[in-house]
Amino acid sequence: MRDKRYECSWRRTQRQGIRYERMAEVLAESEKRGRLLFEGTINGVALLELVSDNLGNPLDIRFLEINPALESLIGATSKEVTGRSFVQIFPDIEPYWMEKLGEVALSGNPFTPSNFFSTLDRHFNITAFSLNHGIFYVVFSDITEIKKIEDELSTYRDHLEILVHERTVQLTATNEQLFAEIVQRKKAEESQERLVRSVTKRLNELSCLYSLSMLLGTSPLSLSELFCEAVGRLPPAWQYPEITRSRILFDGREFLSGSFCLTPWLQSADIVVSGEKVGVVQVYYAEERPEADEGPFLKGERDLIDNLARMFGDALSRNYLEEVLRAKHCELNALAVELTFVEEKQRRRIASQLHDQVGQNLLLGMIKLSVLAADLATQSNDHLFEEIKGLLGRSIEDVRSLTIELSPPFLDDVGLQTALEWLGKQVEHDYGLRVIFRGVGGQQPLSEEVRSTVYLSVRELLINAAKHAETTSVRLWVKTAHQVIFVMVADKGVGFVSANSGLTFSRNGGFGLQNMRRRIEYLGGTLKVISAPGSGTRIRLRVPVAVKGG
Repeated sequence: MRDKRYECSWRRTQRQGIRYERMAEVLAESEKRGRLLFEGTINGVALLELVSDNLGNPLDIRFLEINPALESLIGATSKEVTGRSFVQIFPDIEPYWMEKLGEVALSGNPFTPSNFFSTLDRHFNITAFSLNHGIFYVVFSDITEIKKIEDELSTYRDHLEILVHERTVQLTATNEQLFAEIVQRKKAEESQERLVRSVTKRLNELSCLYSLSMLLGTSPLSLSELFCEAVGRLPPAWQYPEITRSRILFDGREFLSGSFCLTPWLQSADIVVSGEKVGVVQVYYAEERPEADEGPFLKGERDLIDNLARMFGDALSRNYLEEVLRAKHCELNALAVELTFVEEKQRRRIASQLHDQVGQNLLLGMIKLSVLAADLATQSNDHLFEEIKGLLGRSIEDVRSLTIELSPPFLDDVGLQTALEWLGKQVEHDYGLRVIFRGVGGQQPLSEEVRSTVYLSVRELLINAAKHAETTSVRLWVKTAHQVIFVMVADKGVGFVSANSGLTFSRNGGFGLQNMRRRIEYLGGTLKVISAPGSGTRIRLRVPVAVKGG
Protein backbone atom coordinates (compact mmCIF):
# COMPACT_ATOMS: atom_id res chain seq x y z
CA MET A 1 0.00 0.00 0.00
CA ARG A 2 2.76 2.30 0.96
CA ASP A 3 4.63 1.52 -2.21
CA LYS A 4 1.61 2.28 -4.30
CA ARG A 5 1.12 5.70 -2.63
CA TYR A 6 4.78 6.42 -3.12
CA GLU A 7 4.53 5.53 -6.78
CA CYS A 8 1.56 7.83 -7.32
CA SER A 9 3.32 10.67 -5.54
CA TRP A 10 6.45 10.15 -7.63
CA ARG A 11 4.44 10.22 -10.79
CA ARG A 12 2.68 13.48 -9.78
CA THR A 13 6.03 14.99 -8.98
CA GLN A 14 7.40 13.84 -12.29
CA ARG A 15 4.44 15.39 -14.15
CA GLN A 16 4.81 18.68 -12.28
CA GLY A 17 8.50 18.67 -13.04
CA ILE A 18 7.77 18.22 -16.71
CA ARG A 19 5.18 21.05 -16.49
CA TYR A 20 7.67 23.35 -14.76
CA GLU A 21 10.30 22.57 -17.35
CA ARG A 22 7.87 23.47 -20.06
CA MET A 23 6.88 26.65 -18.23
CA ALA A 24 10.52 27.47 -17.81
CA GLU A 25 11.08 26.94 -21.51
CA VAL A 26 8.09 29.14 -22.32
CA LEU A 27 9.23 31.77 -19.91
CA ALA A 28 12.74 31.63 -21.31
CA GLU A 29 11.34 31.95 -24.81
CA SER A 30 9.14 34.85 -23.69
CA GLU A 31 12.08 36.57 -22.01
CA LYS A 32 14.06 36.06 -25.17
CA ARG A 33 11.33 37.60 -27.27
CA GLY A 34 10.88 40.41 -24.71
CA ARG A 35 14.63 41.06 -24.77
CA LEU A 36 14.59 41.16 -28.56
CA LEU A 37 11.61 43.52 -28.47
CA PHE A 38 13.22 45.62 -25.72
CA GLU A 39 16.48 45.96 -27.62
CA GLY A 40 15.03 46.09 -31.13
CA THR A 41 12.17 48.59 -30.77
CA ILE A 42 12.66 52.05 -32.28
CA ASN A 43 11.12 53.70 -29.22
CA GLY A 44 13.15 54.40 -26.16
CA VAL A 45 12.37 52.02 -23.23
CA ALA A 46 13.55 52.33 -19.64
CA LEU A 47 13.15 49.82 -16.83
CA LEU A 48 12.84 51.65 -13.53
CA GLU A 49 12.22 50.85 -9.89
CA LEU A 50 10.62 52.85 -7.14
CA VAL A 51 12.97 53.56 -4.16
CA SER A 52 11.03 53.70 -0.84
CA ASP A 53 11.94 54.26 2.79
CA ASN A 54 11.45 51.71 5.56
CA LEU A 55 7.86 52.71 5.87
CA GLY A 56 7.27 52.18 2.14
CA ASN A 57 7.04 55.90 1.25
CA PRO A 58 8.41 56.68 -2.30
CA LEU A 59 11.72 58.54 -2.23
CA ASP A 60 13.03 58.35 -5.78
CA ILE A 61 12.93 56.49 -9.06
CA ARG A 62 16.04 54.67 -10.23
CA PHE A 63 17.02 53.42 -13.70
CA LEU A 64 17.59 49.67 -13.90
CA GLU A 65 18.19 49.42 -17.64
CA ILE A 66 17.54 51.32 -20.91
CA ASN A 67 17.43 50.02 -24.47
CA PRO A 68 19.64 51.19 -27.35
CA ALA A 69 16.94 53.46 -28.76
CA LEU A 70 16.77 55.45 -25.50
CA GLU A 71 20.58 55.47 -25.29
CA SER A 72 20.54 57.21 -28.65
CA LEU A 73 17.88 59.67 -27.52
CA ILE A 74 19.53 60.76 -24.22
CA GLY A 75 23.12 60.39 -25.42
CA ALA A 76 24.17 57.97 -22.69
CA THR A 77 24.72 54.22 -22.46
CA SER A 78 22.71 51.83 -20.33
CA LYS A 79 25.72 51.33 -18.00
CA GLU A 80 26.03 55.09 -17.53
CA VAL A 81 22.39 55.42 -16.65
CA THR A 82 21.78 52.27 -14.60
CA GLY A 83 21.51 53.01 -10.88
CA ARG A 84 21.00 56.76 -11.42
CA SER A 85 17.76 58.52 -10.49
CA PHE A 86 15.19 59.81 -12.92
CA VAL A 87 15.79 63.41 -11.83
CA GLN A 88 19.51 63.07 -12.55
CA ILE A 89 18.82 62.16 -16.14
CA PHE A 90 15.86 64.53 -16.56
CA PRO A 91 16.58 67.39 -14.17
CA ASP A 92 13.78 69.59 -15.50
CA ILE A 93 11.07 67.05 -14.75
CA GLU A 94 8.22 68.48 -12.75
CA PRO A 95 7.27 66.95 -9.33
CA TYR A 96 3.90 66.17 -10.80
CA TRP A 97 5.56 63.62 -13.07
CA MET A 98 7.37 61.98 -10.25
CA GLU A 99 4.14 61.53 -8.33
CA LYS A 100 2.37 60.02 -11.36
CA LEU A 101 5.24 57.62 -12.07
CA GLY A 102 5.23 56.57 -8.39
CA GLU A 103 1.52 55.82 -8.65
CA VAL A 104 2.20 53.64 -11.70
CA ALA A 105 4.87 51.69 -9.79
CA LEU A 106 2.61 51.14 -6.76
CA SER A 107 -0.81 50.72 -8.35
CA GLY A 108 0.06 49.23 -11.71
CA ASN A 109 -2.27 51.74 -13.48
CA PRO A 110 -0.69 52.89 -16.74
CA PHE A 111 0.05 56.61 -17.40
CA THR A 112 0.38 58.03 -20.90
CA PRO A 113 1.30 61.75 -20.86
CA SER A 114 3.11 63.88 -23.42
CA ASN A 115 5.95 66.23 -22.47
CA PHE A 116 8.76 68.37 -23.78
CA PHE A 117 12.17 67.70 -22.29
CA SER A 118 14.23 70.83 -22.63
CA THR A 119 17.50 69.05 -21.80
CA LEU A 120 16.94 66.87 -24.87
CA ASP A 121 15.04 69.49 -26.88
CA ARG A 122 12.63 66.78 -27.82
CA HIS A 123 8.94 66.03 -27.52
CA PHE A 124 7.92 62.58 -26.25
CA ASN A 125 4.76 60.59 -25.82
CA ILE A 126 5.34 58.63 -22.61
CA THR A 127 3.68 55.32 -21.73
CA ALA A 128 4.34 54.11 -18.16
CA PHE A 129 3.12 50.69 -16.97
CA SER A 130 4.02 48.23 -14.24
CA LEU A 131 4.40 44.47 -14.43
CA ASN A 132 5.72 43.94 -10.85
CA HIS A 133 5.08 45.99 -7.75
CA GLY A 134 7.61 48.81 -7.52
CA ILE A 135 9.12 48.05 -10.93
CA PHE A 136 7.76 49.62 -14.13
CA TYR A 137 8.58 50.40 -17.72
CA VAL A 138 8.52 53.82 -19.38
CA VAL A 139 8.33 53.92 -23.18
CA PHE A 140 9.54 57.15 -24.84
CA SER A 141 8.03 57.75 -28.31
CA ASP A 142 9.80 60.67 -30.05
CA ILE A 143 7.14 62.92 -31.54
CA THR A 144 9.36 65.96 -32.09
CA GLU A 145 8.96 65.91 -35.88
CA ILE A 146 5.27 65.25 -35.52
CA LYS A 147 5.07 68.18 -33.09
CA LYS A 148 6.94 70.37 -35.56
CA ILE A 149 4.57 69.32 -38.29
CA GLU A 150 1.62 69.90 -35.97
CA ASP A 151 3.00 73.32 -35.03
CA GLU A 152 3.57 74.12 -38.68
CA LEU A 153 0.10 72.86 -39.47
CA SER A 154 -1.28 74.92 -36.61
CA THR A 155 0.60 77.98 -37.81
CA TYR A 156 -0.52 77.29 -41.36
CA ARG A 157 -4.06 76.69 -40.09
CA ASP A 158 -4.00 79.98 -38.20
CA HIS A 159 -2.59 81.74 -41.25
CA LEU A 160 -5.14 79.99 -43.42
CA GLU A 161 -7.91 81.04 -41.05
CA ILE A 162 -6.65 84.62 -41.29
CA LEU A 163 -6.55 84.36 -45.08
CA VAL A 164 -9.98 82.75 -45.13
CA HIS A 165 -11.29 85.49 -42.87
CA GLU A 166 -9.69 88.18 -45.04
CA ARG A 167 -10.93 86.46 -48.19
CA THR A 168 -14.35 86.07 -46.62
CA VAL A 169 -14.38 89.79 -45.84
CA GLN A 170 -13.24 90.54 -49.40
CA LEU A 171 -15.81 88.17 -50.88
CA THR A 172 -18.50 89.67 -48.66
CA ALA A 173 -17.52 93.15 -49.78
CA THR A 174 -17.31 91.95 -53.40
CA ASN A 175 -20.66 90.23 -53.10
CA GLU A 176 -22.17 93.36 -51.63
CA GLN A 177 -20.61 95.41 -54.41
CA LEU A 178 -21.78 92.94 -57.03
CA PHE A 179 -25.23 92.92 -55.50
CA ALA A 180 -25.24 96.73 -55.54
CA GLU A 181 -24.05 96.69 -59.16
CA ILE A 182 -26.69 94.10 -60.06
CA VAL A 183 -29.35 96.22 -58.40
CA GLN A 184 -28.02 99.33 -60.13
CA ARG A 185 -27.77 97.52 -63.47
CA LYS A 186 -31.26 96.14 -63.02
CA LYS A 187 -32.51 99.63 -62.31
CA ALA A 188 -30.60 100.90 -65.36
CA GLU A 189 -32.03 98.11 -67.50
CA GLU A 190 -35.51 98.86 -66.21
CA SER A 191 -34.93 102.55 -66.88
CA GLN A 192 -33.58 101.74 -70.33
CA GLU A 193 -36.51 99.44 -70.98
CA ARG A 194 -38.90 102.20 -69.91
CA LEU A 195 -37.00 104.62 -72.14
CA VAL A 196 -37.15 102.19 -75.08
CA ARG A 197 -40.88 101.70 -74.51
CA SER A 198 -41.33 105.46 -74.24
CA VAL A 199 -39.30 106.14 -77.39
CA THR A 200 -41.05 103.33 -79.26
CA LYS A 201 -44.42 104.65 -78.20
CA ARG A 202 -43.40 108.19 -79.16
CA LEU A 203 -42.22 106.93 -82.55
CA ASN A 204 -45.54 105.14 -83.02
CA GLU A 205 -47.38 108.34 -82.11
CA LEU A 206 -45.26 110.41 -84.49
CA SER A 207 -45.65 107.77 -87.19
CA CYS A 208 -49.42 107.86 -86.70
CA LEU A 209 -49.48 111.67 -86.83
CA TYR A 210 -47.20 111.75 -89.88
CA SER A 211 -49.08 109.06 -91.81
CA LEU A 212 -52.42 110.72 -91.07
CA SER A 213 -51.09 114.17 -91.96
CA MET A 214 -49.86 112.78 -95.29
CA LEU A 215 -53.15 110.95 -95.80
CA LEU A 216 -55.25 114.00 -94.98
CA GLY A 217 -52.97 116.44 -96.76
CA THR A 218 -52.19 114.78 -100.08
CA SER A 219 -54.59 111.89 -100.62
CA PRO A 220 -57.16 112.23 -103.44
CA LEU A 221 -59.60 110.03 -101.49
CA SER A 222 -63.07 111.17 -100.52
CA LEU A 223 -63.89 111.99 -96.88
CA SER A 224 -65.49 108.58 -96.32
CA GLU A 225 -62.48 106.82 -97.80
CA LEU A 226 -60.14 108.98 -95.72
CA PHE A 227 -61.93 108.14 -92.46
CA CYS A 228 -62.04 104.41 -93.37
CA GLU A 229 -58.29 104.49 -93.94
CA ALA A 230 -57.49 106.69 -90.93
CA VAL A 231 -59.44 104.68 -88.32
CA GLY A 232 -57.23 101.63 -88.94
CA ARG A 233 -54.04 103.62 -88.33
CA LEU A 234 -54.90 104.71 -84.78
CA PRO A 235 -54.44 101.50 -82.64
CA PRO A 236 -50.64 101.08 -83.16
CA ALA A 237 -50.04 104.51 -81.58
CA TRP A 238 -51.54 103.51 -78.20
CA GLN A 239 -49.80 101.76 -75.28
CA TYR A 240 -51.54 98.40 -75.84
CA PRO A 241 -52.06 98.20 -79.62
CA GLU A 242 -53.09 94.54 -79.51
CA ILE A 243 -56.26 95.40 -77.56
CA THR A 244 -56.87 98.91 -78.94
CA ARG A 245 -60.01 99.54 -81.01
CA SER A 246 -60.94 102.86 -82.65
CA ARG A 247 -64.03 104.52 -84.03
CA ILE A 248 -64.74 107.82 -85.85
CA LEU A 249 -68.25 109.29 -85.85
CA PHE A 250 -68.97 111.91 -88.53
CA ASP A 251 -72.04 113.16 -90.39
CA GLY A 252 -74.28 110.41 -88.98
CA ARG A 253 -71.87 107.66 -90.06
CA GLU A 254 -69.37 105.57 -88.10
CA PHE A 255 -66.03 104.23 -89.23
CA LEU A 256 -64.62 101.27 -87.25
CA SER A 257 -61.24 99.57 -86.86
CA GLY A 258 -60.94 95.80 -87.03
CA SER A 259 -62.59 93.71 -84.27
CA PHE A 260 -64.26 96.81 -82.85
CA CYS A 261 -66.24 96.45 -79.62
CA LEU A 262 -67.70 98.85 -77.07
CA THR A 263 -66.10 98.66 -73.60
CA PRO A 264 -65.99 100.84 -70.46
CA TRP A 265 -62.36 101.81 -71.15
CA LEU A 266 -62.85 104.76 -73.50
CA GLN A 267 -60.87 107.84 -74.53
CA SER A 268 -62.43 110.33 -76.94
CA ALA A 269 -61.99 113.80 -78.47
CA ASP A 270 -64.45 115.99 -80.41
CA ILE A 271 -63.89 116.97 -84.04
CA VAL A 272 -64.63 120.69 -84.25
CA VAL A 273 -65.01 122.82 -87.39
CA SER A 274 -65.51 126.59 -87.05
CA GLY A 275 -66.38 126.20 -83.37
CA GLU A 276 -69.03 123.54 -84.01
CA LYS A 277 -68.77 119.86 -83.11
CA VAL A 278 -69.14 117.78 -86.27
CA GLY A 279 -67.81 114.40 -85.10
CA VAL A 280 -65.80 112.48 -82.50
CA VAL A 281 -62.69 110.26 -82.39
CA GLN A 282 -62.90 107.35 -79.93
CA VAL A 283 -60.33 104.83 -78.73
CA TYR A 284 -61.34 101.75 -76.66
CA TYR A 285 -59.34 99.08 -74.83
CA ALA A 286 -60.91 95.67 -75.34
CA GLU A 287 -59.54 94.48 -71.98
CA GLU A 288 -58.92 96.06 -68.58
CA ARG A 289 -55.48 97.50 -67.96
CA PRO A 290 -53.79 99.10 -64.89
CA GLU A 291 -54.74 102.63 -63.91
CA ALA A 292 -52.63 105.38 -65.49
CA ASP A 293 -53.12 109.15 -65.97
CA GLU A 294 -56.64 108.93 -67.43
CA GLY A 295 -58.11 105.58 -66.53
CA PRO A 296 -55.85 103.08 -68.29
CA PHE A 297 -54.73 105.79 -70.77
CA LEU A 298 -51.55 107.89 -70.57
CA LYS A 299 -51.34 111.69 -70.60
CA GLY A 300 -49.45 111.51 -73.89
CA GLU A 301 -52.33 109.54 -75.41
CA ARG A 302 -54.72 112.33 -74.40
CA ASP A 303 -52.49 114.82 -76.23
CA LEU A 304 -52.34 112.45 -79.20
CA ILE A 305 -56.09 111.95 -79.57
CA ASP A 306 -56.66 115.73 -79.15
CA ASN A 307 -54.12 116.42 -81.91
CA LEU A 308 -55.77 113.80 -84.14
CA ALA A 309 -59.18 115.38 -83.59
CA ARG A 310 -57.70 118.79 -84.50
CA MET A 311 -56.10 117.29 -87.61
CA PHE A 312 -59.45 115.83 -88.68
CA GLY A 313 -61.12 119.20 -87.98
CA ASP A 314 -58.45 121.03 -89.99
CA ALA A 315 -58.82 118.52 -92.82
CA LEU A 316 -62.58 118.99 -92.86
CA SER A 317 -62.18 122.78 -92.80
CA ARG A 318 -59.63 122.57 -95.60
CA ASN A 319 -61.89 120.25 -97.56
CA TYR A 320 -64.79 122.65 -97.14
CA LEU A 321 -62.63 125.60 -98.19
CA GLU A 322 -61.30 123.63 -101.16
CA GLU A 323 -64.84 122.84 -102.25
CA VAL A 324 -65.76 126.52 -101.93
CA LEU A 325 -62.57 127.48 -103.76
CA ARG A 326 -63.25 124.96 -106.52
CA ALA A 327 -66.77 126.29 -106.87
CA LYS A 328 -65.47 129.86 -107.00
CA HIS A 329 -62.78 128.78 -109.43
CA CYS A 330 -65.37 127.17 -111.68
CA GLU A 331 -67.47 130.29 -111.47
CA LEU A 332 -64.41 132.40 -112.25
CA ASN A 333 -63.51 130.17 -115.19
CA ALA A 334 -67.06 130.36 -116.46
CA LEU A 335 -67.04 134.15 -116.13
CA ALA A 336 -63.62 134.33 -117.82
CA VAL A 337 -64.81 132.16 -120.70
CA GLU A 338 -68.04 134.09 -120.98
CA LEU A 339 -66.02 137.32 -120.95
CA THR A 340 -63.83 135.86 -123.67
CA PHE A 341 -66.92 135.04 -125.71
CA VAL A 342 -68.25 138.56 -125.11
CA GLU A 343 -64.90 139.98 -126.19
CA GLU A 344 -65.02 137.73 -129.25
CA LYS A 345 -68.50 138.98 -130.13
CA GLN A 346 -67.30 142.55 -129.67
CA ARG A 347 -64.31 141.88 -131.86
CA ARG A 348 -66.59 140.36 -134.47
CA ARG A 349 -68.83 143.41 -134.25
CA ILE A 350 -65.86 145.74 -134.64
CA ALA A 351 -64.50 143.63 -137.49
CA SER A 352 -67.91 143.72 -139.16
CA GLN A 353 -68.10 147.49 -138.78
CA LEU A 354 -64.59 147.92 -140.14
CA HIS A 355 -65.43 145.70 -143.09
CA ASP A 356 -68.92 146.99 -143.80
CA GLN A 357 -68.51 150.67 -143.03
CA VAL A 358 -64.93 151.87 -142.83
CA GLY A 359 -63.72 149.56 -145.59
CA GLN A 360 -66.63 150.34 -147.85
CA ASN A 361 -66.22 154.08 -147.22
CA LEU A 362 -62.54 153.94 -148.02
CA LEU A 363 -63.26 151.96 -151.20
CA LEU A 364 -65.94 154.45 -152.21
CA GLY A 365 -63.52 157.32 -151.56
CA MET A 366 -60.96 155.58 -153.79
CA ILE A 367 -63.50 155.33 -156.64
CA LYS A 368 -64.56 158.94 -156.33
CA LEU A 369 -60.96 160.05 -156.14
CA SER A 370 -60.30 158.20 -159.42
CA VAL A 371 -63.24 160.00 -161.09
CA LEU A 372 -62.08 163.37 -159.76
CA ALA A 373 -58.58 162.66 -160.93
CA ALA A 374 -59.88 161.95 -164.48
CA ASP A 375 -61.82 165.24 -164.53
CA LEU A 376 -58.99 167.35 -163.14
CA ALA A 377 -56.18 165.60 -164.87
CA THR A 378 -53.20 167.91 -165.10
CA GLN A 379 -49.58 167.22 -165.02
CA SER A 380 -49.19 169.11 -161.76
CA ASN A 381 -51.98 167.19 -159.96
CA ASP A 382 -51.12 163.64 -161.13
CA HIS A 383 -48.43 163.16 -158.50
CA LEU A 384 -50.71 164.30 -155.67
CA PHE A 385 -53.59 162.09 -156.77
CA GLU A 386 -51.24 159.06 -156.90
CA GLU A 387 -50.05 159.66 -153.34
CA ILE A 388 -53.64 159.96 -152.10
CA LYS A 389 -54.62 156.76 -153.95
CA GLY A 390 -51.62 154.92 -152.45
CA LEU A 391 -52.54 156.11 -148.96
CA LEU A 392 -56.16 155.03 -149.40
CA GLY A 393 -55.04 151.64 -150.78
CA ARG A 394 -52.76 150.97 -147.80
CA SER A 395 -55.58 152.00 -145.46
CA ILE A 396 -57.93 149.55 -147.19
CA GLU A 397 -55.31 146.76 -146.81
CA ASP A 398 -54.74 147.62 -143.16
CA VAL A 399 -58.49 147.57 -142.47
CA ARG A 400 -58.79 144.21 -144.24
CA SER A 401 -55.86 142.71 -142.27
CA LEU A 402 -57.17 144.09 -139.00
CA THR A 403 -60.61 142.70 -139.77
CA ILE A 404 -59.19 139.26 -140.45
CA GLU A 405 -57.10 139.30 -137.27
CA LEU A 406 -60.05 140.39 -135.15
CA SER A 407 -62.40 137.86 -136.67
CA PRO A 408 -62.29 136.44 -140.17
CA PRO A 409 -65.51 137.64 -141.83
CA PHE A 410 -65.60 134.54 -144.00
CA LEU A 411 -65.48 132.05 -141.06
CA ASP A 412 -69.26 131.84 -140.98
CA ASP A 413 -69.49 131.47 -144.75
CA VAL A 414 -66.78 128.99 -145.83
CA GLY A 415 -66.67 126.68 -142.76
CA LEU A 416 -63.97 125.84 -140.19
CA GLN A 417 -61.73 123.54 -142.28
CA THR A 418 -61.56 125.99 -145.19
CA ALA A 419 -60.87 128.87 -142.83
CA LEU A 420 -58.05 126.89 -141.14
CA GLU A 421 -56.53 126.01 -144.52
CA TRP A 422 -56.62 129.71 -145.47
CA LEU A 423 -55.08 130.52 -142.06
CA GLY A 424 -52.17 128.20 -142.82
CA LYS A 425 -51.45 129.99 -146.07
CA GLN A 426 -51.70 133.35 -144.33
CA VAL A 427 -49.18 132.29 -141.64
CA GLU A 428 -46.83 130.95 -144.31
CA HIS A 429 -47.14 134.33 -146.12
CA ASP A 430 -46.60 136.41 -142.98
CA TYR A 431 -43.97 134.36 -141.12
CA GLY A 432 -42.32 132.15 -143.74
CA LEU A 433 -43.41 128.96 -141.86
CA ARG A 434 -44.65 126.21 -144.17
CA VAL A 435 -48.00 124.83 -142.94
CA ILE A 436 -48.86 121.33 -144.20
CA PHE A 437 -52.64 121.14 -143.95
CA ARG A 438 -54.84 118.07 -144.02
CA GLY A 439 -58.60 118.06 -143.41
CA VAL A 440 -60.72 114.90 -142.89
CA GLY A 441 -64.45 114.55 -142.43
CA GLY A 442 -65.72 117.58 -144.33
CA GLN A 443 -67.61 120.61 -143.04
CA GLN A 444 -70.25 120.47 -140.31
CA PRO A 445 -72.47 123.23 -138.93
CA LEU A 446 -70.83 124.55 -135.75
CA SER A 447 -71.81 126.98 -133.03
CA GLU A 448 -70.18 130.38 -133.04
CA GLU A 449 -68.28 129.54 -129.82
CA VAL A 450 -66.82 126.32 -131.23
CA ARG A 451 -65.81 127.96 -134.54
CA SER A 452 -64.13 130.95 -132.99
CA THR A 453 -62.47 128.97 -130.17
CA VAL A 454 -60.93 126.35 -132.48
CA TYR A 455 -59.90 128.94 -135.08
CA LEU A 456 -58.23 131.30 -132.61
CA SER A 457 -56.56 128.36 -130.78
CA VAL A 458 -55.03 127.04 -134.00
CA ARG A 459 -53.97 130.58 -134.99
CA GLU A 460 -52.24 131.03 -131.62
CA LEU A 461 -50.47 127.64 -131.93
CA LEU A 462 -49.22 128.34 -135.47
CA ILE A 463 -47.90 131.79 -134.58
CA ASN A 464 -46.13 130.42 -131.49
CA ALA A 465 -44.56 127.63 -133.59
CA ALA A 466 -43.35 130.27 -136.08
CA LYS A 467 -41.84 132.38 -133.31
CA HIS A 468 -40.43 129.78 -130.89
CA ALA A 469 -40.13 126.30 -132.47
CA GLU A 470 -37.11 127.17 -134.66
CA THR A 471 -38.44 125.00 -137.45
CA THR A 472 -39.32 125.55 -141.14
CA SER A 473 -42.57 123.60 -141.27
CA VAL A 474 -45.51 122.52 -139.17
CA ARG A 475 -48.32 120.00 -139.72
CA LEU A 476 -51.95 121.00 -139.19
CA TRP A 477 -54.40 118.09 -139.11
CA VAL A 478 -58.17 118.55 -138.71
CA LYS A 479 -60.80 115.82 -138.47
CA THR A 480 -64.52 115.83 -137.67
CA ALA A 481 -66.06 112.50 -136.62
CA HIS A 482 -68.70 111.29 -134.19
CA GLN A 483 -69.73 114.83 -133.31
CA VAL A 484 -66.18 115.69 -132.23
CA ILE A 485 -63.56 117.95 -133.82
CA PHE A 486 -59.99 116.67 -133.58
CA VAL A 487 -57.11 119.08 -134.27
CA MET A 488 -53.35 118.42 -134.06
CA VAL A 489 -50.56 120.93 -134.55
CA ALA A 490 -47.13 119.25 -134.72
CA ASP A 491 -43.58 120.42 -135.40
CA LYS A 492 -40.06 119.02 -135.20
CA GLY A 493 -38.58 122.06 -133.53
CA VAL A 494 -36.71 122.59 -130.29
CA GLY A 495 -39.63 121.59 -128.05
CA PHE A 496 -39.92 122.42 -124.36
CA VAL A 497 -40.64 120.76 -120.99
CA SER A 498 -44.27 119.64 -120.91
CA ALA A 499 -44.57 120.72 -117.26
CA ASN A 500 -44.17 124.25 -118.58
CA SER A 501 -47.08 123.86 -120.95
CA GLY A 502 -49.12 126.09 -118.68
CA LEU A 503 -46.90 129.10 -119.41
CA THR A 504 -48.61 131.85 -121.33
CA PHE A 505 -47.18 133.05 -124.60
CA SER A 506 -49.30 135.14 -126.92
CA ARG A 507 -49.22 137.52 -129.78
CA ASN A 508 -51.66 140.22 -130.93
CA GLY A 509 -54.21 139.64 -128.19
CA GLY A 510 -53.77 135.85 -128.08
CA PHE A 511 -54.92 134.06 -124.92
CA GLY A 512 -52.10 131.60 -124.24
CA LEU A 513 -52.23 127.89 -123.46
CA GLN A 514 -53.89 128.29 -120.07
CA ASN A 515 -56.74 130.39 -121.40
CA MET A 516 -56.89 128.16 -124.46
CA ARG A 517 -57.30 125.09 -122.24
CA ARG A 518 -59.87 126.89 -120.09
CA ARG A 519 -62.05 127.80 -123.08
CA ILE A 520 -61.79 124.33 -124.60
CA GLU A 521 -62.63 122.63 -121.31
CA TYR A 522 -65.57 125.02 -120.90
CA LEU A 523 -66.86 123.65 -124.22
CA GLY A 524 -66.38 120.07 -122.87
CA GLY A 525 -63.15 119.45 -124.76
CA THR A 526 -59.51 118.72 -123.90
CA LEU A 527 -56.09 120.09 -124.78
CA LYS A 528 -53.02 117.85 -124.52
CA VAL A 529 -49.40 118.96 -124.97
CA ILE A 530 -46.65 116.43 -125.78
CA SER A 531 -43.18 117.95 -125.93
CA ALA A 532 -39.60 117.55 -124.73
CA PRO A 533 -36.44 119.57 -125.38
CA GLY A 534 -35.03 118.61 -128.78
CA SER A 535 -37.99 116.36 -129.65
CA GLY A 536 -40.47 118.82 -131.15
CA THR A 537 -44.02 119.52 -129.99
CA ARG A 538 -47.44 118.00 -130.58
CA ILE A 539 -50.59 119.71 -129.32
CA ARG A 540 -53.94 117.96 -129.64
CA LEU A 541 -57.36 119.56 -129.34
CA ARG A 542 -60.58 117.64 -128.89
CA VAL A 543 -63.81 119.66 -128.94
CA PRO A 544 -67.39 118.36 -129.08
CA VAL A 545 -69.44 119.69 -131.98
CA ALA A 546 -72.15 122.10 -130.86
CA VAL A 547 -74.78 122.19 -133.68
CA LYS A 548 -75.94 125.59 -134.65
CA GLY A 549 -79.16 126.43 -132.93
CA GLY A 550 -78.72 123.39 -130.64
